Amino acid sequence: MMQRKNVRNIPAPEQWKRLRDTNYFVSDQGRVKHVYKNGHEYLVEGTLKISKRGNKQIVFKLNGRQIAIKNVVWEVFRGKPPAGYRICHKNMRYRNNSLYNLQLCTVQECGSKYGGKNRRFAYK
Repeated sequence: MMQRKNVRNIPAPEQWKRLRDTNYFVSDQGRVKHVYKNGHEYLVEGTLKISKRGNKQIVFKLNGRQIAIKNVVWEVFRGKPPAGYRICHKNMRYRNNSLYNLQLCTVQECGSKYGGKNRRFAYK
């Protein structure tokens, strides 16, 4: 079960924008909050998802689907990435999903940046 934290102690310069037509809001600092009809706001705790290849992402559930927080932050503040591009972390830390730590990379650049961390390519 997800734990909920109250949203009262968030610093002022943080910008929040609505995620599509939902009751979820995304900040430029990489946080997601859910605003209920009665006005209560709670931060959504993301969970760690590790793929079969060893890739790590922080995800949350929206309408039964797991969505990576880095993709949501980029989509809300910068728009959808073009075809053939991926969203990567600048400092290679998957937990820092702030807008200022994300960059747009081609598939080849992303593979050269993260490919050495994969077990399949580590011993070649």
